[in-house]
Amino acid sequence: MLYILCLVLFQENPEFKNIRIEPEYSKLLLANPLLMETPGAKIIETPKGFVLFGVGSTVLKDKSSGEKLRAEKVATIKARAALLGEQKGIQVFEKKTSVEEDTILNEKGEEKGTSVSQYTQINEETISGAVKGTKVVGRWMSADGEIFYIAVALKLEGRKGKKE
Repeated sequence: MLYILCLVLFQENPEFKNIRIEPEYSKLLLANPLLMETPGAKIIETPKGFVLFGVGSTVLKDKSSGEKLRAEKVATIKARAALLGEQKGIQVFEKKTSVEEDTILNEKGEEKGTSVSQYTQINEETISGAVKGTKVVGRWMSADGEIFYIAVALKLEGRKGKKE
């Protein structure tokens, strides 16, 4: 019981590690681990108005610095796209290409064959509009260190959702 109380008081969450959240947003995010681990857009009501969060995540392929940089970029794009999807909409284009090649050789009356299949998929997102005032407010990793998360936020004040 004392351990749980200490975790709450010191704002540590055993489900995540390497938590770096701006103090202004830490209570909102740390109060609900489900908010932190579920990618997408979330609206939280506060006494001063609303905060619109976009959470993005990506799986880390390895522990290299290049992979961490890639994860930072991908998760940020996903988090902002979640916010934009709520406000403006996003268009997702997907292109799939499949190429199959069969080769049969006839050598001295024996047939030998090879079959090669190649599948390529390209996903492209076009974001219409931009959300002014969004900034990265938090970064964390899953407890096992395999998933990297980023949160971006936009403050909305008042009940009518006027931007701050």
